[in-house]
Amino acid sequence: MSYATPINREHTTKVGVRNYALLFAACVAFHLIGTWSLPLIDRDEPRFAEASREMIERGDYVVPYFNNQYRFDKPPLAYWAQVASYRIFGENDLAARFPSVIAAALIALSIFAWGRRIGGDRVGWWAAIIFTLSLQVFAHAKAAVADMWLVLFVTLAHWAAYELIAGKETLNAQRSTSNVQWSWWLVFYMSLAFGFLAKGPIAFFPLLTVA
Repeated sequence: MSYATPINREHTTKVGVRNYALLFAACVAFHLIGTWSLPLIDRDEPRFAEASREMIERGDYVVPYFNNQYRFDKPPLAYWAQVASYRIFGENDLAARFPSVIAAALIALSIFAWGRRIGGDRVGWWAAIIFTLSLQVFAHAKAAVADMWLVLFVTLAHWAAYELIAGKETLNAQRSTSNVQWSWWLVFYMSLAFGFLAKGPIAFFPLLTVA
């Protein structure tokens, strides 16, 4: 009987890891299907893809260019992600869109984890599924743009803010700050920073939510 708790805990951990891996793989496959069959469309996809290609060509990973002209429309995070994808898959349409696929899958993971903390596995699964099947997500997760990266970091910032606010009463009772709370503060501010690198000042919106 004394070994029941460690065994159950190990089993629960394995199931949790399996669920995260399954969700991530399923989201990647779902968003990836068909991305190679369409050329870059709209006005934004070609601009992002070309600016990332020119980063490699110039060897300048700080200042983005498009057709040899400065492109300061968006911060560089999406370009960096596309550059990394180009290094792996070559300079093609699939590689330009692949970072959005990964970002969308990571958002689903974060929503799943957040939902589990609030209401258990059932809430986590439904939240992740509903998000993934949303029309806007379906479109932007297949697009070579910065939107999914912004959504990822805004989601993480809101999750961290929720954890900090939910734990406020406990902190007041204990009159001490735990390492867990400091970790959530780090996640919150790092998410704001990376969100800004993804799409600019709109990433600071979680500050209004907290207020």
